[in-house]
Amino acid sequence: MKKKSSSPLVIIVVLLVIIAGAGYYFSPLLALYNLKNAAVAGNRDQVANAVDFPAVREDVKSQMMASLQAEMTKEKDNPFAAMGVAMGAAMVDKLVDAFVNADTITTIMKDGELRVVKQAPPSPGAESEPKSDVKIDVQWTSIDSVNVVVSEKNNPNKKPVSLRMKKNGLVGWKLVGIKLPMKEAEATPAN
Repeated sequence: MKKKSSSPLVIIVVLLVIIAGAGYYFSPLLALYNLKNAAVAGNRDQVANAVDFPAVREDVKSQMMASLQAEMTKEKDNPFAAMGVAMGAAMVDKLVDAFVNADTITTIMKDGELRVVKQAPPSPGAESEPKSDVKIDVQWTSIDSVNVVVSEKNNPNKKPVSLRMKKNGLVGWKLVGIKLPMKEAEATPAN
């Protein structure tokens, strides 16, 4: 009696599962690669399509508000500190809305720097060359979220910029957060 062998079918199914898993694992890297290439090429529209700007703005606003609150707790005996924090909080929304745009994301991905850029697109002859020593590290935080750390290889003293990407659709990813390189709390104990 001859038995039917199901091993070719099992091998095909296992290979398909491995390919699907590898595709899922590398999909944020592909999205990041496409975002970086769009930034280097100066393609603002493609950069804008890869970013969830409302989520990024809320993320930056919450970080800035937390920083203001931390400063206020340090200066709790100073009556002018509370007034300064209140004024700062009133300005955060407008500053973040002006700061978080396709040009800023393009600059971060091109240069590894976080700096304010003008809203108007640069003229073709005035574009800066991307720095070749930008290092990008990807760290999975959950099945649908990764952190991307952009830093300069030759400048270890410069704080890196951390970008957070979340799953968008079946294999798509969008930038949803930027961790600002703010100064660390002075009360942090040394290890």
